[in-house]
Amino acid sequence: MGDYFIEQLVKRNATVGTILAKAALILVTVLSLFVMLLFPLGIWLTIILVVVDVFLFKRMDVEYEYSFYNGELDIDKVMAKESRKRQFSTTIKDMDLLAPTGAQELLGYQRLKAVDYSTRTAGSQTYEMVTFKGGEKVRMIFEPNEEMLNAMRDLAPRKVVLSLDRR
Repeated sequence: MGDYFIEQLVKRNATVGTILAKAALILVTVLSLFVMLLFPLGIWLTIILVVVDVFLFKRMDVEYEYSFYNGELDIDKVMAKESRKRQFSTTIKDMDLLAPTGAQELLGYQRLKAVDYSTRTAGSQTYEMVTFKGGEKVRMIFEPNEEMLNAMRDLAPRKVVLSLDRR
């Protein structure tokens, strides 16, 4: 067994809610431009809205970085390729199970709280890890690549299920 160091970056796709929020922000900012033409003090409203738009648009541009190093998995949230914040950290020792979403092995864990660090793309292959976060057992949803899955299986072969059709 060798050392494992694997990094993967996945970009979260915009949801309908995010797209609608962006459209609403743009619409309100454009309307404030008309208010600025009617009232001289409306320029402050426009400036404030432009600053808020820039700030919120950056927060809506999200990527997740998965880092796996010798049995430790860290997930960081990267916003607008500028700021990074640790979202999740666990070890293979704390993991109960890792299986593809929809696997029968996960049926007993469906009532657990789920945290989603995937791209949220329809049809993408997501995996669920049952582990501990903040002292409670949770289901963590993410999209590891094949290299990361194989490394996790090498370190914990009884805890990792790689395919849905187990006969």
